[in-house]
Amino acid sequence: AAGGTIRDSWIEIQGDHRQKIKKLLIEMGFKEDNILIDEGVTET
Repeated sequence: AAGGTIRDSWIEIQGDHRQKIKKLLIEMGFKEDNILIDEGVTET
């Protein structure tokens, strides 16, 4: 399970689900070029 929110035009997901979410968004039809993964953020 993961929590999250939408803030401005950003989707913020709690937990390290970056690659799973990216894959899901691409499968849903979002262009990969429009998906930004902030690799500077790490889970503590």
